[in-house]
Amino acid sequence: MSADLHAVMMTMYNTTAEQLVLTKMTVESVLRQDIGPLHLWMVNNGGNQETREWLDNLRLPEPHQLTREHYPANVAPTKVFNHLAYSFFALGHDKVLAVPNDTILPPNLYSELVKWSRGVVAAWANNGTLDFTPTEKSHATGEDPYISVALTRKWCFDALVAKDGYFLDERYFMYCCDCDLKLRLHACGIRGIQLDIQYGHYGSGCWRLAPPEISRSITDRADEDRARFVEKWGFPIGSPEHVAADQDINFVG
Repeated sequence: MSADLHAVMMTMYNTTAEQLVLTKMTVESVLRQDIGPLHLWMVNNGGNQETREWLDNLRLPEPHQLTREHYPANVAPTKVFNHLAYSFFALGHDKVLAVPNDTILPPNLYSELVKWSRGVVAAWANNGTLDFTPTEKSHATGEDPYISVALTRKWCFDALVAKDGYFLDERYFMYCCDCDLKLRLHACGIRGIQLDIQYGHYGSGCWRLAPPEISRSITDRADEDRARFVEKWGFPIGSPEHVAADQDINFVG
């Protein structure tokens, strides 16, 4: 694999046909990026047989490159992200863009994010809808990024791993790991950047479009993650204490 390729990682947990449709739309928007070529690494995280067959048959136009993985059962996305990030950076990439499989990206998103030399550079989600307002040029809106579609640089990844032994805390199954990550970034003295470039986001597609029994399981895990966050940091997400910690340049954890 060439380090000249622009790295993109995407995980999916599709249990319905509607979720697979969203995934296909996301891939199409990734391939329309005006920067390239891309190395797209996709993980079927315990999804249905239809997703497995589609991914096995997926071919990207040259000079893009595709790496596929199948997990036999659904595992914590935090574990998948850590695994993929290690793999990309071991190949010599200096940055990687994480993209959920329920998003639509504008063609200039990747090229705008790489202009900012921060450890984490995030785009702005138009939550609840796949519609968004195209942005020709991005501007920074703050140093507290909304980490969903976000670019991570290797030096930032290395700094957090050196401090804590991991990038994302794998004790969180799915939720709260982004808020946890931002506090740990602050504790390392690393400030991210939030940009105003928008993308369309269906929002929690793996939960909203899942069968009831799977949605209930995801909800239960989200509740466990929220409790774990309070146990670790001493305050709940969104509380005045959390906001103060996010804004405190002297925060060390």
